[in-house]
Amino acid sequence: MRKLMRSLISADGDSLFSRALSAGFWAATLRVVIRVLVLVRTVILANLLSPNDFGLMAVATLALLFLERFTQGGFDSALVQKDEDIEPYLNAAWTLQVARGLLIAAVLAIFAPLIATFFDAPEAVDVIRVVSIAAAIKGFTNIGVVYFVKELRFGGFFALQMSEKTADIVVSITAAIVLGNVWALVFGVVAGATTRMIVSYIIQSYRPRFDWAWDKITNLFAFGKWILWSNVLNYLTGNIDDIVVGRTLGVYQLGLYRMAYNLSQSMATEITQVTSQVTFPTYSKLQTSIGRLRKAYFGSLHLVSFVGFPLAIGTILVAPDLTLGLLGDEWEPMIRAMQLLSIAGLARGLGATTGPLFQSQGRPNVPPRFSLAKLILIAIGLYPMIDAFGMNGAAATVAIAGSITGATALWVAFRYLGDPEGSVMQTMGYPALNTAAMAVVVTGARALLFDDYTATSFVVLSLIGMVAYFAMVALTTRFTPYAAPAALLERIKQVAA
Repeated sequence: MRKLMRSLISADGDSLFSRALSAGFWAATLRVVIRVLVLVRTVILANLLSPNDFGLMAVATLALLFLERFTQGGFDSALVQKDEDIEPYLNAAWTLQVARGLLIAAVLAIFAPLIATFFDAPEAVDVIRVVSIAAAIKGFTNIGVVYFVKELRFGGFFALQMSEKTADIVVSITAAIVLGNVWALVFGVVAGATTRMIVSYIIQSYRPRFDWAWDKITNLFAFGKWILWSNVLNYLTGNIDDIVVGRTLGVYQLGLYRMAYNLSQSMATEITQVTSQVTFPTYSKLQTSIGRLRKAYFGSLHLVSFVGFPLAIGTILVAPDLTLGLLGDEWEPMIRAMQLLSIAGLARGLGATTGPLFQSQGRPNVPPRFSLAKLILIAIGLYPMIDAFGMNGAAATVAIAGSITGATALWVAFRYLGDPEGSVMQTMGYPALNTAAMAVVVTGARALLFDDYTATSFVVLSLIGMVAYFAMVALTTRFTPYAAPAALLERIKQVAA
């Protein structure tokens, strides 16, 4: 069994090109499959549980993520970035990973009452304590899985994450049917973490052991400290709105807001997650050639724009159909927030393409600066906007701050790489133009075909939007200089040659 799984996750060929293609295939497949499964899970659980249940789980998740981000040394990224044999560092990294997981679990268990009091949700105490078990279990995950990322062999990563998500989905849905409360979500998270840890030892032959080698830990932290600060700032920028919404508006509103965020971000940022996993190790291998690096970056930005623009705008257009048709009337208050957060998701996705670029160039201090700027903008506007417009005000604040900082990050990246070939129009201008045409078609189709918001209207309008977008892509490819992503393969070949 172990041999079979390893053979399935190995990439053919040793060239950067073949490994990049294999990585892209596995990463894209992983994201598509997981997103479909998570969407099905979300629809089912939204009909079985209440926004209050999701709000309680959000409280526990926020606390867990807070400690994870504030204790993450960025060792995985440091191991990927190192242009040398990393095996001597693995035991030390794993030892610290285990200690970190146990520490997080202990802190959450001890301070659960204070966290619950902060959100005025006393029923969240036991939820937080049980969720903390997942942190301890994740700490024992095989550190050897970092090779899947470093060597662009994402088949292993696919198996790892698919096993985790499948366990989470099966357990949470089963428990929701039986229990009908927040514990379904809790048991799903613990089951997912346990499955991930077990599978990591099945698919990766490396066997870590405890080793407190401080010289190696210090060496990794020299690079990882910037990843740490970036993660801390990303947590604050990504969750300060949740914290303030939960604190000021209550757990029920937090549950609505989190659902809006999850659905909107899942559409617009998925492709960025895929490209980030592949591009960081790829950029690291191209760091000595600015020309090849430029082509690789604009190729990845092209892909993000090509998928991100239509998915973000499409989510805005069909948000009422998705909410009322698939989730139910209880979730109606989140529609406007979902639409605003779709804009935030698009801005985040485009801006996030610059993170792997700067990290691969040995400049991990650049992304935290943009995160800090975004945090400041959100902090300034969040309270007054929530006071005036409720959770919609929070969503609008995040969208505005994300758009400003995302655009600035792209501008800095363009200045760093240069744009001698007019790549900005190719990568972003034409996808935006094609998406605008798609929006007109979908809006017209709604006016002609539907009077209300149903599951049928969601499916039909989504299909119409897809057809309209690809028809516009075909037209612009035929009659303008635009090179649709079908030409990306040839560009990758040229870069990797």
